[in-house]
Amino acid sequence: MQRSRPWSIYAEHRKEVNAAIAAATGPDDESIALVGIGRAHDTDLAALNRRFPTVALVDIDRNAVLQGLAGQQQSPSDFLLIAPFDVTGLDDMPLWGDAAGDLWLERVASPPVLPGGPYDGIVSLCLLSQLMHAMAERFGDQHPRYEQFLQAMRAAHLRFLIQAVKPGGWAVLLWDVVASDTLPAMLNGPFTRRTVERMAREAIAARNYFSGLPPPLVRSTCDTDEWLQAQHVTYTIDRPWVWQDDVAHARIVYAMTLRRGKGG
Repeated sequence: MQRSRPWSIYAEHRKEVNAAIAAATGPDDESIALVGIGRAHDTDLAALNRRFPTVALVDIDRNAVLQGLAGQQQSPSDFLLIAPFDVTGLDDMPLWGDAAGDLWLERVASPPVLPGGPYDGIVSLCLLSQLMHAMAERFGDQHPRYEQFLQAMRAAHLRFLIQAVKPGGWAVLLWDVVASDTLPAMLNGPFTRRTVERMAREAIAARNYFSGLPPPLVRSTCDTDEWLQAQHVTYTIDRPWVWQDDVAHARIVYAMTLRRGKGG
């Protein structure tokens, strides 16, 4: 089967994504949801379909999901398609004014329930970075409450993931923190994961990162959000890797594995 160019370019990234999913998966797990699946260049749908009786594909763009399935020669009938689906529930929000900000904070605190769940596991495929970017476009980084909005979006997405899984279930959060546009050295690889981690730390120390996405802030959200704490959520963060997403473009990606407490 001939693949598109993005499929081959994403090979190393896809290997890391598959490894993160495999490490989180338990022997009795039967269902998984892939959120922000898009055209599915970063996942092996056939392998996941063999492993899980239920594989949900979640995205706001249904056509992109169908293209991804066609590109991997997979039948839509073999998957649970949840598209279009807005994971924030904010698509009809007003854009401007203090009232809009207040309403946004109120609505984002209660993310929508993902249909078909609860699942054994869920994976967020670098969707948090896209949500942060969209929020910056909505309000602008000069908004006086911008940092408050960033924190609210981080918490909302983590809540969305955890509420979608069963007690004892897991979530893998993948997110990119910096791109080669501002850190061109990442194009000079391949690098060990330890080297990538050092590059990421140096970039973050120099404030060279996507707004609201340094790992310490994501960890802080997990540690301080009352709803997540009530679910007895624990987490680990792996060393980052370089995601080559185009011929001359790359990003540094982190993976966090969260587990919902069995009593959560």
